[in-house]
Order: sequence, then C-alpha cells, then structure tokens
Amino acid sequence: METSSNRLLVFAVVGVLLFTLVVFTLWIVSARNPDGRDYLIRFDQSVAGIKKGSSVTYSGVPAGSVTSIRLDAREPSMVLVTVRLDRNIPVLQGVRASISRSFFSGDATVTLDGATKGAPPIVQAAGQDLPEIPSKKGGLLGSGGDPMALVAKISRTVDDARRTAVQNAVNAWETLIAARASAQSLRSQIRANEIALEGVQREAIVGSRTTLDVLNAQQTLLNSRTNLVQSLTQLVTASFQVAQAVGRLTARDLHLPVPLYDETAYYNEVKNKWTGLGDYATNQPGR
Repeated sequence: METSSNRLLVFAVVGVLLFTLVVFTLWIVSARNPDGRDYLIRFDQSVAGIKKGSSVTYSGVPAGSVTSIRLDAREPSMVLVTVRLDRNIPVLQGVRASISRSFFSGDATVTLDGATKGAPPIVQAAGQDLPEIPSKKGGLLGSGGDPMALVAKISRTVDDARRTAVQNAVNAWETLIAARASAQSLRSQIRANEIALEGVQREAIVGSRTTLDVLNAQQTLLNSRTNLVQSLTQLVTASFQVAQAVGRLTARDLHLPVPLYDETAYYNEVKNKWTGLGDYATNQPGR
C-alpha cells in the first residue's frame, strides 16, 4: 500500500514538473513578441543562416524575430521571410531589409534601416496577405551579406570583364582586317578605273567615244578614290580601336611628345605621408 502511494507521489511530481516545463517554454516563445505585427520580406538571394526564431534588429535595436521562411510558389528564386515586430517599432516607408551574417559562426539576423522622418507607415496593400518590407538591393553582397557569395560574385564579375575584353579585342581585330581588305580592294579598283579612263580617252580622240563617256569614266575614278580615302579613315580608326582593346592606347605606346606620368615616382613621393588633403606630388612628371 505504501509502495503504491510512493509511486503515485512520484508520478504526480514528475507530471507537475513536465507541465511546468511546457508552460514555461510556451511563455518564453510567446514572450518574444506576443502582440507584434507580422511583415513579409522578399529576398532574391541566399538567406543562409536565417531560421525560424532568428532575431530582427531595427537600426541595431532588437525589434522582433523571424516566424517563417518559405519559397515563393510563383517565383521559386524568391525567398519569403515573415517577421514579427514589436508594435512600438515605427516601420515607415523607406525602410529596407538586409541580412547580416557572422563571418565565423554563420548565424544571421535580419536588419532593418533607412526610415525617413515623417514618412507614412508601411501598410498592407490590396491583394497582399501581409504588409511588405522591401529588401535592400545593390552592393557587392546584395541583400545576402554572405562572404562566400561575395567571393563568387567577384569571381563572376572578373570572368565577365575578361570575356568582354576578349570579345572587344576580337571584334576590333576583325574590323581592322576587314578595313585592310577593303582598302586593298579599292586600290585595285582605282588601278582598273585608271586604265579604263585612259582607254576611253584614246577612243574619244579617234571619235568612237563621246565627251560624256570620258566624264563618266572620270567620275567613276573619282568615286573609287573617295571610297579609298574613307576606307583608310576606317582603317586608322580600327587600328586605334585594337590598341584600346589590348590596353596599348597610351602616350608611352603612341610615343606622344608629352610628359609621361610616372606612377612609381608618385608613389615614392607620397608613400610616407600619414595624412593629407592636397597633392604632394606636383613636381612629378606629367603633373
């Protein structure tokens, strides 16, 4: 009888402890923001490090937490993050959301900033389930702030710049080759027109050609010479475009009679300067 009573007492104590633990847990969860407002944020980049319960700060001040994360069913490249903010936080037009990550731990928080004094609050628009806070755009990290994303983005930017430079150089070279071929063809055309003019003039002497035929032959020769001048202009322009594409369109490479800027001398002149507001290398060449 005593053993049964002890068991009931133990079960009762354990039950009370479990019930207290559940109630305390629910209180902690609800105490984060029991009367907050829900807002939706659309991110078009990685939200790695953000999870349900991640903190939200407003200009560095704790303002709420993340309540859900999901993909946009209509546009899978967009990530929908729902946050619950304190009702006392003024979420005004101009506020932008971004993600701040810890480089070492990988944890992330949603950061809000950019409010304008006197701006109207962000409200729920027609057709929206929740009022939306725009995400911050631009910058190397965009809205993600992921160091690995930064490295990948820089790599893509360098690759794009390299491909663009190579393509520009190839296009400029092909234009130069076409201009050379055109000039050579026009020179041959001029020689042929000169021979044709001479023949027409001789025929006009014996009366088999008229003055109009001679004038037409002269006009044809003049047109071919004009075309050659235009083609040579294109050839010179194309040569400079090639030099520009390969980085050789400089005063030193073109042997221009001007003072050349010496970047090494300028560096040696200012390398030991701690601070300054002016130009301390005015005595260097090219300044």
